[in-house]
Amino acid sequence: MSDVFKPTFHAAIPEGAKIIVRRGIRYARFRTKKGSVVEGEVLPDGKRCRVETRDFYARIRDSSGRQRRVPLGVTNQEAARQLRAKLQFEADQSKAGLINELATHRRRPLVGSMKMLPQRKHKRDRFGRIYELASNQTLNDLKQAISESHLGDYAVHLEATGRSATHIWETVRVIRRLAIACKFQFVDDLVAGELDRYLVSLIQSNKSRRTRNGALKAIRALVSWMIRSDRLARDPFKGIATVNEAADPRRRHRRALTPQEFAKLIRVTEKSVIPIETISGPMRALLYILAAATGLRRKELASLTWSHLNLDREPPYVHVPTASTKAKRDDHPIPLHPFVAKCFRDWLIAHPSSKARAIFHLTTSTGRVRKTSKMMKLDCKAAGIPYAGDLGVADFHSHRVAFITNLCRHADFGTACDLARHKDPKLTAKIYDRVRLENRTAAIGSLPMPSA
Repeated sequence: MSDVFKPTFHAAIPEGAKIIVRRGIRYARFRTKKGSVVEGEVLPDGKRCRVETRDFYARIRDSSGRQRRVPLGVTNQEAARQLRAKLQFEADQSKAGLINELATHRRRPLVGSMKMLPQRKHKRDRFGRIYELASNQTLNDLKQAISESHLGDYAVHLEATGRSATHIWETVRVIRRLAIACKFQFVDDLVAGELDRYLVSLIQSNKSRRTRNGALKAIRALVSWMIRSDRLARDPFKGIATVNEAADPRRRHRRALTPQEFAKLIRVTEKSVIPIETISGPMRALLYILAAATGLRRKELASLTWSHLNLDREPPYVHVPTASTKAKRDDHPIPLHPFVAKCFRDWLIAHPSSKARAIFHLTTSTGRVRKTSKMMKLDCKAAGIPYAGDLGVADFHSHRVAFITNLCRHADFGTACDLARHKDPKLTAKIYDRVRLENRTAAIGSLPMPSA
């Protein structure tokens, strides 16, 4: 096989394409959307053709002995061969220690393909059943796009450090979107001014400051890893700082339901006969009770089975699987309030067959977690409880806020931080200080003042 070649790809034959026959082989000639004329061999299905790329590629064996496919950017075969020989000579010099390794990394693509990925749809059989999810197709497209790039190696590094797949590929998407917008194709293209303009455009397009900070942290994490792995000499973005997220007027604030509001919400939801997101009213009430009594997050609750709920122990407790926790660590079991344990025992007595299944069925067949905030919004409306107000939004995560708030009122800070399972105590301190403000307000209100 030649070391200089033109890769092929399959393209749909548009209407009006000219069919040519040479030596018994059919070829289709047509004009692409970009205006260039291409010609390819018609495949047996008659609907697609095999088309060669315009530019030549080369196979280069790098200093580690691995063979890589490198785009040469030339259309002349002789020029491609000369360029390939030059690149292979430099790779051999690098292997012998005669060339600076940074020079080799400068020619590698930063994020791979600079084209936006196509929108995918679920693949279904003739009966309408899904046999390949659109998310899986998009993930495969993303892996293919970043192959043979610094970003692809960074994704492998994140996987080796134990990061979750969700974190890895969301980080890759953010970095790749940023690189395409800033035209960061190679290492030499990393310019602070371009990144500044992109971050400003995020705010101007009504994105939150948290989104802006997330994009900056993602690209700086990639740059830091490249410096540690001797791929980059310095950080070109060290002068760009994050902005204050707390001052963002678009920032969502959550409020904790009062005990009276929570009791009313449970009473109305238990009597509801209308399922929301396929979850019945009594099961939604159990979901709200467990969320408010344990502080578990939506995805943590979605992962629970009845085996994780130990109702026969004394005291009863729930133990979230390590892989489902946000921090991916083995947290201590969370004791259950006697009222909560009784609610779930009564449910099992009334529905003994449900013990073999997941508790709440919050995950759909496509792997999506159901919209718990939609449940809260409709149930709050039915109960006459304001969903949004001056103090914030009472969405599903507000049950966790209420859990930590009540802990801060009745327990010391260390216990509240432990039960909240916060990796950073500052997160607990924010709510703890809010409760201390209530106590200080009550203390000020008790001061004697002159009568009017």
